[in-house]
Amino acid sequence: MKIRVVVALTVAVFLSTCPPGRALAGQVPPDDGLRWKTVGAPGNRGTLPSEAPRLPTDTPSVGAVGYEYRLTETEITRAQWGEFVLAYRPFYSGNTPYWANQAFVGSGFVGMGGVLYANPNQPANMSWEYAARYCNWLHNGKANTAAAFTQGVYDTTTFTRNPDGSLNHNLTHAAGARYWIPSLDEWIKGAYYDPNKHGVGLEGYWLYPAMQDTPLIPGAPGAGGQTNAAPFSADIPLNAGSYPGVVSPWGLLDLSGGMREWTSTSRGNFDIEVRGSKLGPSLPDWEDRLDVLGGSGPATSAHGFRLASSVPAPGSTVLFWVGAVPCVRRRRNHEVPLSHRPLVRRGAVYP
Repeated sequence: MKIRVVVALTVAVFLSTCPPGRALAGQVPPDDGLRWKTVGAPGNRGTLPSEAPRLPTDTPSVGAVGYEYRLTETEITRAQWGEFVLAYRPFYSGNTPYWANQAFVGSGFVGMGGVLYANPNQPANMSWEYAARYCNWLHNGKANTAAAFTQGVYDTTTFTRNPDGSLNHNLTHAAGARYWIPSLDEWIKGAYYDPNKHGVGLEGYWLYPAMQDTPLIPGAPGAGGQTNAAPFSADIPLNAGSYPGVVSPWGLLDLSGGMREWTSTSRGNFDIEVRGSKLGPSLPDWEDRLDVLGGSGPATSAHGFRLASSVPAPGSTVLFWVGAVPCVRRRRNHEVPLSHRPLVRRGAVYP
């Protein structure tokens, strides 16, 4: 009797104190064949003026995030994106699904036909609008229905423009989303924030996404190169993860080169923030800097992205939770609520 009461009280306490960036058993997103890195140190400060001197005056600080979360180790690859393209094909309503359609020009496939024209392990590029549909599809368990692509994380009915070209897109992912496009702050923190930059427990931000304050060196991996972004030189197309020694403090790869990456943060009324440099020709010494911001329209298909996700609950806690619930149900004759929603924080919206 007393043991069951203690179990019930312990479960209640767990529900009220579980960190907002974590998910309970039954809500943990599967890996879906993706490699994840956890970005910890919840509640970190944003950048100081000395760390990001080129930020505009209306954006004085970036990078503060109040919860743990996950980011994919690399950008989404053409193979991963191609699975989505083929799944979406029966529901695509465009009349010209080849080059005339911006959404799929950069999908890594010839139109909608599913024929790879490049290495499937290279990073893919796509529009923000279709990256959002990809998140919906994963969130809905890759269901083979039209609704699986249009709702769940992002409401695609908002993907419209006004006569002056301003956006109506709702960039905020739904509460309880299993996957989403990272906010500017989430991306910045994963790329540049180091809780031990100046020594153990002495936090700071690196200026470039390789735990260094100097520009990355363009060139091939294994020959001294750190990025395949280069100032107007020959392209070096490479698989995702080709620079395994060039990592952020959280273990993220390919933050320079490959593709510029979408975030879910507005840049004024017409564009969405994108981050990083791309496969050359590019300007990595400028575009890779922490404090240089830029944006693109959401239908532009020139950029890639990496997924964000909630952090699974600790294994021991999950095991306790799974074992404890049946005891409580037998005694109290009703279910202990399983709902738990991770804190969702959208990055700042910049005018």
